[in-house]
Amino acid sequence: MTRGLVGMLALATALATGCGGNNARTAEDTGSTNALDPDGDGYSVGQGDCDNNNAEINPDALDVIGDDVDNNCDGIDGTDADLDGHASQGTGGDDCDDNEPTVYLGAEEIGWDGIDQDCDGEDRFDFVDLAAGGSHTCGLASDGSIKCWGDDQYGQVTGRPQGDGFEEIDAGINFTCAVHEDESVVCWGQDSIDSVQGITAGPPAGESYRHIVTGYRFACALTKTGLPRCWGEDNWEQVTRAPDNTELSAIALGELFACGLTKNGGNISCWGNDAEDQVSFAPSDAGYLRLTAGTTHACAVRGDQGIRCWGDDDRGQAEPNDDRGPYTDVSSFGEFTCGVVSNRDLDCWGEDTFQQVEDAPYTEPVTRVEVGRDHVSPKSVDATTNIC
Repeated sequence: MTRGLVGMLALATALATGCGGNNARTAEDTGSTNALDPDGDGYSVGQGDCDNNNAEINPDALDVIGDDVDNNCDGIDGTDADLDGHASQGTGGDDCDDNEPTVYLGAEEIGWDGIDQDCDGEDRFDFVDLAAGGSHTCGLASDGSIKCWGDDQYGQVTGRPQGDGFEEIDAGINFTCAVHEDESVVCWGQDSIDSVQGITAGPPAGESYRHIVTGYRFACALTKTGLPRCWGEDNWEQVTRAPDNTELSAIALGELFACGLTKNGGNISCWGNDAEDQVSFAPSDAGYLRLTAGTTHACAVRGDQGIRCWGDDDRGQAEPNDDRGPYTDVSSFGEFTCGVVSNRDLDCWGEDTFQQVEDAPYTEPVTRVEVGRDHVSPKSVDATTNIC
């Protein structure tokens, strides 16, 4: 009886202390008292733990890239062949090109190079300059190449120059011109209208150019010193009356007239057709900073960054919505104008036949704007997106 009582007491003690052969040793080694979770990581095999003897392997673990271990039990060990810290998409990561260390989700996108650096599915058009024509638009990419889209009846899209190195572009009705880094000018698109020839001929050879502006059927380029050189339609002497001995900081061309902004003093002078007082009513005061022209009206940004317009006003194109400023960019074409206020807000006025004023993206912050005949191309505030 005594021996039986002792045995029963020993058994009760063993049960109370949890002693149980191999299970007791496992708990002592791992610190876990759960037989279904011997490594103590909070997951059993039934809960997705693919290695129940290693606490660093469980469904919540961080999968170390390229260590040949499936740490998070998703059946894939991320591979990082290019060592950029991002696993390839094929092995569960976000790197869309695991052979190129500059390509992964969140990488800096380099515009218009044919490579999707940030793995968002597209190579963003990173335009540094825009040119909106009659029914076509061209963008100057950050690498100096040119992309055009829209009407191509006269080769205004497919006739664009290939290669890179371009620094500025501007578009007329059916043609576009660009300035190359070698200081030459190239034009493409419609070259003749009725008796007007040589619209895309370009300025005289043998000079170095830094700026290009196009009108409807004529164009002007400024030399490195600011002297205007014009060509194309000249039935109102909009070409031959250009002040070729006056240095200009800017020039704007309408349909049959032109205006220049003098380099010294910021004075405005206009020449060509004056049927709507677009020449004779040009401001006589000084200190202007920017200049733009539509069909028969023009606008200029003053030194205080307010704006003044003159010429034809039958559709409100010479009367901005207000003079709030500061205007940091302005562009006109046809019978309407758009300006950017404080590098953020878009302000448009004038003809609205195609809702180019009414439908302007007023809620989208922009830094620059380019106006075409019936459309607007603002550049968003992040300096990478164009809204057309």
